[in-house]
Amino acid sequence: MQRSVPVDENIPEYITTGSVAKCVDCFDEVTIGEVAGFDRGVNMILLKTDQADGKTKVTFINLGFVKEFELLKEMPSSTEQSSVTQNVNASKIAKRIEEETERKYRSLCPSTCGVDGRRLFVVIRKTIEDVRWSGDSIEVFQCVLVHPPYTAQSVQIKSTHEGVTQAQSTLEHVKKIVDKFWRGKETSSPDHKGRTAASSEVQPTPKNG
Repeated sequence: MQRSVPVDENIPEYITTGSVAKCVDCFDEVTIGEVAGFDRGVNMILLKTDQADGKTKVTFINLGFVKEFELLKEMPSSTEQSSVTQNVNASKIAKRIEEETERKYRSLCPSTCGVDGRRLFVVIRKTIEDVRWSGDSIEVFQCVLVHPPYTAQSVQIKSTHEGVTQAQSTLEHVKKIVDKFWRGKETSSPDHKGRTAASSEVQPTPKNG
């Protein structure tokens, strides 16, 4: 039986390994997986999911950035699940937690970025790991900035960056991502769909008198 846990009322102090949980973060990204580890002290949960290539992916999630949490399947604490027992080095976990926390802090969007800026940030982050907010601008690889209103024309190389070749390459790549984002947004708009439908209607053939 599914059980939702309101985040503002605190997540349980203990979640049994082998349970299945669903997390929705502040960017509306959904992660569903089997609980491979949980530490209420550092507010982190590890969810593992099986990939199409047969590999297992373990995702570290900082619960401080989770706006929705749900236990889809709760494993009794007395049940032994050998399939989820993992010999994970504690120092490696601590390092990953620190890196993940830092990345999430960098990802926090300012209130002035608007919906388009927030969505574009998520799109860029899907393919580029080194992306963060710099004021209300999106900074990529510490060398390129996407300023409001977040169009391809708003993409610029940081004036303080010295690596011209890398910066120029990043600039062109980011421009393509931004351009694709806006083209996708335009084609999915109701007005565009209405115009497309109207233009596709078959016009009657005029009759000769």
